[in-house]
Amino acid sequence: MPGPAAVQLMMDRMLGIGGDRLLVIAGSAEHSRLLVYLADGTAVQAGAREQAMLRRKADFEFRVTDSFVSRLREADEADGSMERAC
Repeated sequence: MPGPAAVQLMMDRMLGIGGDRLLVIAGSAEHSRLLVYLADGTAVQAGAREQAMLRRKADFEFRVTDSFVSRLREADEADGSMERAC
């Protein structure tokens, strides 16, 4: 999963995709879990707002280039918090 620096870069409105929070559905269809990151890179528990977004069954997806993924990894490495970017 992305580290705090990668989340900050991704949520940056000028350098990334922009946003207030990042929702990541991890795992398989049978054993999935919802991960929520705030724009500052902080991981938080999924609340009613995030659960409601999933119940709407809207299909949200974005794709990033290999170059941007490299930038995310570099941000986490420079921050010293590399967990496993994207």
